[in-house]
Amino acid sequence: MRECIVACGLRPFRLGTISRLRWGLVFCLLLMVTLGGCVRAVSTQRKVPVEARIVKANARFQKEYVLLAGDQVEVVVRRSPEISRTVVVRPDGFITLPIIKDIRAAGLAPKELAVEIEKALAGRLVSPEVTVITINVRQQVVYVTGEVNTPAAVPLSHAPTILQAISLAGGMKRSASAHRVALIRLTADGFLAVSDIDVKGKGQPDPLLAFGAVPVQADDVIFVPENARSQYARFLDDFVNRPLGTLNSIIGTYVNFRLIELLSR
Repeated sequence: MRECIVACGLRPFRLGTISRLRWGLVFCLLLMVTLGGCVRAVSTQRKVPVEARIVKANARFQKEYVLLAGDQVEVVVRRSPEISRTVVVRPDGFITLPIIKDIRAAGLAPKELAVEIEKALAGRLVSPEVTVITINVRQQVVYVTGEVNTPAAVPLSHAPTILQAISLAGGMKRSASAHRVALIRLTADGFLAVSDIDVKGKGQPDPLLAFGAVPVQADDVIFVPENARSQYARFLDDFVNRPLGTLNSIIGTYVNFRLIELLSR
C-alpha cells in the first residue's frame, strides 16, 4: 500500500490520519444530506385546513368618506368665485370661508359639508349651490380590533394579509383565540358580511400559515376574539343584529357606513 502511494507521487499518510479523514468525509456527507432534507421541508408549503362561515347582516349600507382635521378640500360655490377656495380642515375641526362664520367639517362627508355651507350662505346668496371636492385623500387602511396589543388602523399597503395586519397591531394577546378571527367587510351589493375564519390545524405555525394566505381589502375590520367561544359567538350575534352601531364604534372616525335600506333575508 505504501509503495503504491509513493509510486503515484503522493505524500504518504499515517493510518490514523487516513481514519480521521475518512470519518470527516462521512460526517460531511451526513451533514449535506441533513441540510438538504431541511431545505426541501421548508420550501414545500404545507396547506392548513381552514373553515370559513360567512354571515350577512339584514341591513344594507353605503360607504362614505369622513373628513378629519388636516384634510384639504376645494369648496366651489356656483356663480360666486370670490367665495370659492381651497381650505384645510383645522385641528379644531372647522373651516373658514368668506362672508360666513366658521363651519364644522370634521366628522362630515363632503356632501354633508356642502349642505351645511349652502345653509350658511342662504342668508347672503340666492339659491346657493355648493360642491365640496376632497383633494388629499388619506391612504387606505385596515382596522384591527379585539384581543390585540394595539388596536389600530394600519395602512393597507403595509398589511395586505390578515397576518401582517395583526402583526402591525402589536400581535395577539395571550387571551386571544389564536386559531380564529372574524373578517368584517362591506360587500359590493351593500351588505356587511362577517367571515368567521377558523383554522382547523392545532399546530403552533398553522394560524400563521392560514392567516398569511388570506388577503384583505381597504376598510376591512379584523376582529380577534377572546379564548371563550361564547364571547365570540355573542360578538357575531351582536354584529349581525346591530351592525351599524357596532361597526361605526370601531371605525367611525375614519370612514362611515350609512344605512340606506332595510331588507329582509
